[in-house]
Amino acid sequence: MLSQEWSLVAFTVLAQAAAGMSVALAAAAAAGAFMGRTFRRALGAATLVMAGALLVSFLHLGDPIHAVYGASHWRSSWLSREIVAAVTFLALQCATLLAGGRGRTGTRLFHAMLGATALAGLALVAAMARVYAVPTVPSWRGPATPIAFGVTTVLLGAAGMLAVFSADLRDARARILAWWLLGAIAVALLVKLCAAVLLGPPAAAEPAAFPAAAPGGPWSGAPWVAAALGVAALAGWVLTWRRDRPSSSLVPLAVVAFLIAEVIARGLFYASYFRLGV
Repeated sequence: MLSQEWSLVAFTVLAQAAAGMSVALAAAAAAGAFMGRTFRRALGAATLVMAGALLVSFLHLGDPIHAVYGASHWRSSWLSREIVAAVTFLALQCATLLAGGRGRTGTRLFHAMLGATALAGLALVAAMARVYAVPTVPSWRGPATPIAFGVTTVLLGAAGMLAVFSADLRDARARILAWWLLGAIAVALLVKLCAAVLLGPPAAAEPAAFPAAAPGGPWSGAPWVAAALGVAALAGWVLTWRRDRPSSSLVPLAVVAFLIAEVIARGLFYASYFRLGV
């Protein structure tokens, strides 16, 4: 069975995607690739994704008006730090987008703002991973959770940026960037596969009077099916690109497939909740 915590699934997946997109943008800017209209469009897309993540996170609260109090314990609570990091990340995205819209994309200040935004996004992902490092929940503690969150960040961030930049491959720098993004996607999927094979279900080795049932059932293979469809779409796009007739629909199709894969995987993550002790 999949998790019912769909607001948390959407928040974590979208926020990590936005963080990955911001890191890809900062890396592209540092390499001197694409500082024009396409770049600003990508920055706007990353900001919208993060805004959507924060908006959907309010659905998890009983009274969204009191959400501001959730950040009041940032000195001791990783959940509060996650909230602070999320708001800071979105604020930096908006400020950077505003600066880019005023034609300052070539300035040192804009590059510094992009770097700060990327670091804020990575800090948010790190805080998310720390929130779920619960000692009494065996399926969440250990390296599997930060690896899964990192994979989502890289996979969806790179795929999202590829969808934006693939619309204009006439520039040589854009073509180089596209290959780098494809490489990042390949690495993320390889890490995901290795983690699934080497780490295995963490709860399996835990002694318990009432062992938790393996979550997912027929859904357990769905993320891999969706990921395979995304890989097939990207492979088809590369073939059409190499023939100088790149398909405009295959990259967005791959993004949707990867997004579905990560959403289902995150639903299974929340469904694996099983606390030892009382």
